[in-house]
Amino acid sequence: KLAKPKSTSRSIYRYLKRTHLPGYADWGTAVEKTLKQISAKVLQKVVLARAAEFELEQAYDPFELLGALRMQAPHAYHFCFQLGRQQAFLGITPECLYSRSSRWIQTEAVASTRPRSQIPGEDERLAAELMKSAKEIREHQMVLERMEQVMQKFCMQTSRSSFQELLKLRHVQHLRSRIEGQLKPEVYESTLFPAFHPTPAVCGTPDAEARSLIEELEPFDRGWYAGPVGWVNRKGAEFAVAIRSGLLLEKKLKIFTGAGIVQGSESESEWNEIEDKLRSWESILESV
Repeated sequence: KLAKPKSTSRSIYRYLKRTHLPGYADWGTAVEKTLKQISAKVLQKVVLARAAEFELEQAYDPFELLGALRMQAPHAYHFCFQLGRQQAFLGITPECLYSRSSRWIQTEAVASTRPRSQIPGEDERLAAELMKSAKEIREHQMVLERMEQVMQKFCMQTSRSSFQELLKLRHVQHLRSRIEGQLKPEVYESTLFPAFHPTPAVCGTPDAEARSLIEELEPFDRGWYAGPVGWVNRKGAEFAVAIRSGLLLEKKLKIFTGAGIVQGSESESEWNEIEDKLRSWESILESV
């Protein structure tokens, strides 16, 4: 279920141990295998995910965790699907899959990343670097083209409401483009879901080949990670993409985050990008 988290004064949650899955060396191997497939023109992009596993000091209430996360990303989508007292799938995601109000639909392409900085002038430099990077623009364009193709298939008309604008979050910044349109008659969620999900922002291009490589290279089952989360009724719907998400099983917390691998990607920089994306979670976690 989707619900508001309980109010809490706690802001730090303690852990005993952190494990990377895959580790740094295996991550580098996976990225190199992906780049070989891209060089061979089998793929254009693959989104590889990592899991950060935390052994917590004690079992925490998942809605308290979500309350602390909200302070790190107040303008993101917040979700928590509670399976038991200390068992839940929860997270904070900046990415909207689509939003529908009657026959009007909006979606967005969110891809390409740089960290944020508190140093005067450095944040602006990082933003300018992001907006000028041929590699980052190419990665963003792959997502945008796919989302526009889906919209044009199911809409009578579409338009871009923004193009490669900066989406500034507390710890990272992305490129974002927004598309909107009027749906054709009799097009609803049963048709939209299979077309929109998974997007190239969480899977890759082409879709089938990217999925196959992800299954081969990732050492874990994604489960609900990167799936749609939201609500639907007869008048509308709104779904986000469940990235920056974690699976809480009593004293174990597994946080999933991914990075898009395209021509020009380097394993170390993609590793560091995921570390930047993890900072919202890490800011509320403290080693004992």
